Amino acid sequence: MCFGAINKEVFYLGKRFKIIHIYSSGYCELGKIYDPFKVELALLNDITANSDDYNCLFLFN
Repeated sequence: MCFGAINKEVFYLGKRFKIIHIYSSGYCELGKIYDPFKVELALLNDITANSDDYNCLFLFN
């Protein structure tokens, strides 16, 4: 189930991504900044926000 869609830029494994979807399981779907057709799944706890709105990522958790 998709729990929310946020267009936030985050760092994951030293690379920049945009959050596409946040799932109720705690995973989120990340799209690469420079290659938007490639996506990865990551736990919300494993990513770092690139803005002051870091806490908004966890409203859906």
